[in-house]
Amino acid sequence: MSMPKDQAQLAARIDARVKDAVEEYCRAKGLKMNRFIETALLDRLEEIEK
Repeated sequence: MSMPKDQAQLAARIDARVKDAVEEYCRAKGLKMNRFIETALLDRLEEIEK
């Protein structure tokens, strides 16, 4: 499966409990995990640039 040219894959090793919590939160709220993580990263970048 190929990705659109404006997207890139990012892999990271994280604590399994964090992954489980994110999956559960996204499932409960009906969110896509990729979008949730992308938004969280953007929010954090904006926060540290202030």
